[in-house]
Amino acid sequence: MKFLITGLLFFSTQTFAKVLPSIFYADKSTQKEFCADRRYHDQNFWRSLMEKRINELTKGQPASTQNSFVTQSYLEIHRKTPQLNGVKFMGYVYANASHHLGRLVRYNAWPDSHPLKKKDRSFVEGPALRALTRLANSQLSPKLMYHSLELYKELSWSLASASLCGMDYTHEMIRDPNLSNAFKATTIPSFIKSFVAFEQTFLHVTMYQELEIKIPAMATILDQMRYMTFNGETHPSFAQWCKETNCRTSSYDLGNRIHFDVWAITNEYNLTKGNVKTLSKRLKNADIEVTANFFSRVPQL
Repeated sequence: MKFLITGLLFFSTQTFAKVLPSIFYADKSTQKEFCADRRYHDQNFWRSLMEKRINELTKGQPASTQNSFVTQSYLEIHRKTPQLNGVKFMGYVYANASHHLGRLVRYNAWPDSHPLKKKDRSFVEGPALRALTRLANSQLSPKLMYHSLELYKELSWSLASASLCGMDYTHEMIRDPNLSNAFKATTIPSFIKSFVAFEQTFLHVTMYQELEIKIPAMATILDQMRYMTFNGETHPSFAQWCKETNCRTSSYDLGNRIHFDVWAITNEYNLTKGNVKTLSKRLKNADIEVTANFFSRVPQL
């Protein structure tokens, strides 16, 4: 059985529909033995495992295709997580977030005749951002996708390991205090608060220090686009939230960015209560999977 597990870890499936490492598609007994094997109970192992798989899928691909694989990977984490918990819900959230970020990446990649083109592009808010996206897409897309992939690698190891082996299993491997608080949380809203703090702190010292992103963020150009499109709907943006709360900053401000994201994501949880059927319906209404499948050319399962 150990030989089988080793083979599963390093065997790349030939169908791109299986976007996670192969152990996620093994039988339950093999997965149980894998989770019990202390050789694999290591943060560096999990980081390497998730990084290897996403690199296999995205290497040499255009930014729109890379975005689709990241979106699909978050979707799979959501679907593969058996319990209703913070990991399952955040898999849903990050699938939505990756899909929304992808609108900037695929803005100029839609075929003229595609029925989703007009709707998808309509969510890119603000004339300055639309102009920036049209004119600078060849430079902006690779930059955005580089950081989106780096974020996926930073987030996915803990989400995936907890999805397969449980929350306590993952918590034992964690060193970051925000991430530790997330996996100690006893409620999904508490998980959201700590996990978002972990995510945005990472982005603040990486992506937000790139001048191509830092300058538009500080100039409030990104504020109208900073919102979630759960259910394929426009929800309040950072710009609207900041006006209502008198936050007096752009979305470059780390503290206010965390507060806004926690508020927006918690609202979605309060609305749906994490109900799996409700989340599935809202994913479908948002055209997330059909868009990701189109740009990655992934066959339907």
